[in-house]
Amino acid sequence: MEHNILSQALPKRKWIEFGSNRQGIILTELDYELLLLLFNQRLLTTQQLFLYASSKKSYNRRAFTNRMRKFVQYDIIKHHEYELGNLGFRFYYYRIGKQGVDILINEGLIPEADSPEQIQKIHKRIGSYSAIKNVDHYLGLQELVIHTLGKVAQRGEDVHSISPGMNPYVDEDPMSDSPLVIPDWILRRKNRTLNIELDTGTEKQARLREKIEKYIQLAKQEPWVHHVVLIAELDDSFRTRFKYGDRTRRIGNVKHSIINLRELHQENLEIYTLPLQECYGLTFELLLGNRPFTKEKMVQHLQATLKILEDYNDTFEFSFTSIKNSKVYLKETESHYYADGVYNIKNISGSLTRNVFFVSLEAGHIQSLDRLDYLHSLVLEQKTKIPIDLVIGYYHDSEEQRMDVLGKDYRKLLIIDTQQWSENFTESPIFYKPISPYRMEAIMYEDWS
Repeated sequence: MEHNILSQALPKRKWIEFGSNRQGIILTELDYELLLLLFNQRLLTTQQLFLYASSKKSYNRRAFTNRMRKFVQYDIIKHHEYELGNLGFRFYYYRIGKQGVDILINEGLIPEADSPEQIQKIHKRIGSYSAIKNVDHYLGLQELVIHTLGKVAQRGEDVHSISPGMNPYVDEDPMSDSPLVIPDWILRRKNRTLNIELDTGTEKQARLREKIEKYIQLAKQEPWVHHVVLIAELDDSFRTRFKYGDRTRRIGNVKHSIINLRELHQENLEIYTLPLQECYGLTFELLLGNRPFTKEKMVQHLQATLKILEDYNDTFEFSFTSIKNSKVYLKETESHYYADGVYNIKNISGSLTRNVFFVSLEAGHIQSLDRLDYLHSLVLEQKTKIPIDLVIGYYHDSEEQRMDVLGKDYRKLLIIDTQQWSENFTESPIFYKPISPYRMEAIMYEDWS
């Protein structure tokens, strides 16, 4: 089922009567929007509904909760209680009720309800929402979706929220009679499609790898669509009966089960994996096309940073000389693996000189890690026309570096934060050296070995 809530023509204000004693309720335009949202998303918590409503108007939490109770009273919505075990905390989550569906049908807001038989099917379907298994997973997924839709509502963007089971990706293989791949949820804006996978840590990495292979096939099958796959790791930012703790190692393992996949670098495919709490600010940027950062933008950023360092930092007594790609790469190296720049870095006396790959990194971005991994292997195996001594990975800003997980001990790698370099250009630049797959230590460039 696909509904674009923001494009619906909704009633402004209407009295809805129940029974013969003139009992009823006045529904506002926002009420209709919330009912349509709940119908489309199937299950939502009080907080998720409140979050979306608050993105549209200033709302008092107590007044909103009382409004939901009124809706439950008239069977406009059905409520369920979620208890957090011995933690003594509980919350309510909802599905749409029979009266709620009928209200939407009467206003023509459910196009599929075009016959008595279809209406009966819809009534039966909404009842099944109460039996959705693994409620923790489903509500955690909707936490991310609703955060995104709230931002969409504030910006007035045109985004479709899609239940994947009702809109499966068809496998074009004539021998296949099953969907190609089924995400947990889909958000679509223009030609950009965000496929969300919420990982609780129970799915085997081999299964995730198989899914990514299907997404690669999907991207090849639909070259006119820019597909983004976001694997969000469920964490304690959304409270459930379970404690998920630090997801760093899980993310590292997932990343390294995916990188090196054949045909991973499709022009219309991007893959990310991050903890849920880091995804709230990312999803909307992915839909807008602001992420990943373009290679052109990152190269310009790198060149500006190196110029500042070379011209204005008196503590870093090294010069940068660009080396042409034609002098570096062997014929078998595919161009999408090329570094953003290859430089000879030399001190004033000439006693310390190194040839270095510079490669941009982005938190959670699988393809940028895959490029780093490949370039690092070229350095280790010396599969270049000239010896390359080191890879320097650089981030756009400090937050990106903080959020990212490399998940491997790259011994020929240094990490830099270009934001820190630009803002503190009179101080000695700090480099970070991996000392384990999940830890780094700060060093000076000349101390690396």
